[in-house]
Amino acid sequence: MEMINLTSNRGHLFEWFKGPSQNFNGIIIPQANFHSVQGGFGDFSFQELVRPRYALWLSHYQCLERLKTHATADSSFLELSIFLEQNAAYIFPNNLGRTYQNRGQFNIFNTIDLDCYVQFERGAIYSTLDIHPKIELVENLFHLYPEIIEPLLNAVYGHKVYRYFKKPLTLTYPMIQLSELILELIKESPINTFLLDLAVVTLFGFAIICKLETNIDKISYNRKLEIREDLRGLANLLISEKKYMKTAYYAEKINMSPTSLKKQFHNLYGMGTKQYWLDHKMRSVFIEVVFSQKTMDEIALEFNFPDSPTFYKSFKKYFHNTPFFLRKLINHG
Repeated sequence: MEMINLTSNRGHLFEWFKGPSQNFNGIIIPQANFHSVQGGFGDFSFQELVRPRYALWLSHYQCLERLKTHATADSSFLELSIFLEQNAAYIFPNNLGRTYQNRGQFNIFNTIDLDCYVQFERGAIYSTLDIHPKIELVENLFHLYPEIIEPLLNAVYGHKVYRYFKKPLTLTYPMIQLSELILELIKESPINTFLLDLAVVTLFGFAIICKLETNIDKISYNRKLEIREDLRGLANLLISEKKYMKTAYYAEKINMSPTSLKKQFHNLYGMGTKQYWLDHKMRSVFIEVVFSQKTMDEIALEFNFPDSPTFYKSFKKYFHNTPFFLRKLINHG
């Protein structure tokens, strides 16, 4: 981890040390590089977990006074930034300008020689989850979504500052679930890196395809908003369904033709309605398998599998491991 140089409008001295401070009570990643800085201003901490395809940062700021900090670093990186707690204003002297990011929002930046100001409020606690993908990970998405990936790649290749979304977006429900899963996985020792890599790459993919929301062309802006809200309502309906119905059934629910529904839903979520329903169902099954005390037969019944053999077969096909193996691996190492 290349440490960030910090200064403040109150002239505080920021001296980094390794490991958590005595007052730290947040999540600790056992296998991460941990750096902290503390003083009369409060307690700041940064943790970095480096993986072959990305680096994951978990940052925690506890402020005892109102403070404006100036952060600089002689490094460039591509970053998906997710605010877990509180809101904050970022001010970039370069062409990114001022951005205000709320709790539960995200954005993607390509930063060249980090230089920004951050305003912290007295008594507030801020937490961010940041994913720094390697360029190869982004390149792998290019053949799927060339029209939205190309500007991002051009910024990285051209060594240019770039903000992927004009304004921060609100996390979609699948992104919330994946963020929560990541926070659970990184607390374990040893970390299940197979599942962590899968969750991080999937989360980054979900963030990237949100750009498709702005690519529903040839219709009015107000109609775009209506379609987006209708589709998000449908997505919430799919999440609650025990059994998937035919596409025509869901199309009728939002007064849209099945053909249009397939196209617009895929544009918004990057997958069809059936795959979206299945992904949510299997993620929910996974959480029950590894974190609950329910028997496999109870889980199979709860999620409307016709019988236990079908449940085992479906689980193994989706996660490439049996439910018994993953429960034992995560709970017992």
